[in-house]
Amino acid sequence: AAPSGVHLLVRRGCHRIFSSPLNPISLHKESSSQQRRNFFFRRQREISHSIVLPAAVSSAHPVPEHIKKPDYVTTGIVPDWGDSIEVKNEDQIQGLRQACQL
Repeated sequence: AAPSGVHLLVRRGCHRIFSSPLNPISLHKESSSQQRRNFFFRRQREISHSIVLPAAVSSAHPVPEHIKKPDYVTTGIVPDWGDSIEVKNEDQIQGLRQACQL
């Protein structure tokens, strides 16, 4: 069963799926039978928006000497991180779970 306040509507080619009054999510059918998702808020029209303008960037803050800096800070050369993805084994995953518990 859907949570309270959640609606499933089909109307005029627009499918509103699991939307609430504050956050409707709609899928509009297009002629090529592809669907385009539109995320919008009803109250969006009522809110005035301001344009973000460029601002001055402040100077870098000093880093204490006891904090080790990566090599690229002094050389300016960012190391190649490669394309490999590390896949954790079960022991590593368990260790991560334990480390993340507060």
